[in-house]
Amino acid sequence: MRFKVNPILTLFALIGISILIGLGTWQLQRLAWKEDLIAKIETRTQMPPQSFRVVMTEAKDILGREYMPVHITGRFMHEKESHVFGTLDGKAGWYIFTPLESAEADYIVYINRGFVPEGLKEPSTRQAAQVEGQVKVTGLLRTKAKVPFFANMVQPPNNIEKNQWYIRDPQLFAEAANLTVLPLLMIDAETTMVLSDDPQTALGAGPQGGTTQLKFSNRHMEYALTWFGLAAALLGVYLAFSLKRKT
Repeated sequence: MRFKVNPILTLFALIGISILIGLGTWQLQRLAWKEDLIAKIETRTQMPPQSFRVVMTEAKDILGREYMPVHITGRFMHEKESHVFGTLDGKAGWYIFTPLESAEADYIVYINRGFVPEGLKEPSTRQAAQVEGQVKVTGLLRTKAKVPFFANMVQPPNNIEKNQWYIRDPQLFAEAANLTVLPLLMIDAETTMVLSDDPQTALGAGPQGGTTQLKFSNRHMEYALTWFGLAAALLGVYLAFSLKRKT
């Protein structure tokens, strides 16, 4: 057996192996990032709710506080709500994003009030849940959705006229509703309490809150091993072609 170096084959093999090892290394980095994220979310979601106003004024990195439990008092602007397509337990429907005018400070923040099936998309079908007056919302602090490049290519375009959205972005909602809001932040509602002395005032059938996805796929080690395995396989193929029997 002798080893014969083919310059072109060697060049392409080195490029391919380098790319595959780079992808495997990137997946290991993603694994560390995902594990850290999951640990932070598990810790934050166990914290008692804090005042949204206090978090806004005291947090140095407000975007780094995602999934922190918060509470806020204000008034829903139901006439400006936005509907984002989504699913819950395998059923298609809409998530209701309603701007809330804060009673604690001079700002408006979007509240993801939760999920409704297709038949309850329009506000007229859930009038009892369109509560007026002051409410106290408790939920998780969220930032605008980050849509992966390929997902952005295949998802349907937003239909502003029909109030049909496919991305959770409060800035886009606000521009369509002609509002000035906190552009990067929103709150996923867990519960909504009506602040009224009127015993007849209550939330009727409406959006189902507490739907934040807190379980995340973590297959980065599997992906890393796949890329490293392909690199090893490519190396094996290269060696097989380069080793020649003596004649």
